[in-house]
Amino acid sequence: MTEDKRLKKPVVSFILLTNIIFWPLFLLVGITKLLHFPTWIFDVMLCISAWSSTFAFMFLFKRIYPGQSFIQFVKDRFKNKLNYSIVLTVSMIQIIIFLTMLFLISTNSEADSIFNRTTWGVLIYYVVKTIVSGPLGEELGWRGFALMELQKKYSPLKSSIIIGFWWGMWHLPIWFTTGFTGSNLINYVYCNFLFNSCHFTYSYKSKESFISKIL
Repeated sequence: MTEDKRLKKPVVSFILLTNIIFWPLFLLVGITKLLHFPTWIFDVMLCISAWSSTFAFMFLFKRIYPGQSFIQFVKDRFKNKLNYSIVLTVSMIQIIIFLTMLFLISTNSEADSIFNRTTWGVLIYYVVKTIVSGPLGEELGWRGFALMELQKKYSPLKSSIIIGFWWGMWHLPIWFTTGFTGSNLINYVYCNFLFNSCHFTYSYKSKESFISKIL
């Protein structure tokens, strides 16, 4: 590909295309909810919409990195050494949360309730859905590409704040579905923005495997 066909502002193009892909998909998510489709259809549509950033990056890849292989790019994101202490810590936290939820649901439900009979399946389903509709579909585009690209021009902290802001704006429609309103919603959005800005900076500084970032 000739140099004149290379994207001049790849991060801007990525953010725009991510939203262009996301909004029609998210509209379908809303339609499935309004028309009372089965919950699993709603979840599938939500997972697909969460992958909009990855779809956008895949579509733009050849114009961002002409002559490079997308598969090799993905492999390179996983080549850094895996920090097993972080993986163990995060896994233990997730297990504790999982068991706590199981205990609370079991002790606060009647013996023959659906919660007791299907708790394990429901929680496993929820964990898988959260991973697929969250970090697995988001990280490659936002941190694997956009954050790294911005750091060619700005400091890690400034790059993280920029990406954190646009990532938050992209997530805003989903946050409106959390049930929070008013100041609670503002605090929820602000905390997510602050946490992810710090997390983005740490991810750059730590230079760990992409698996750690997904976790």
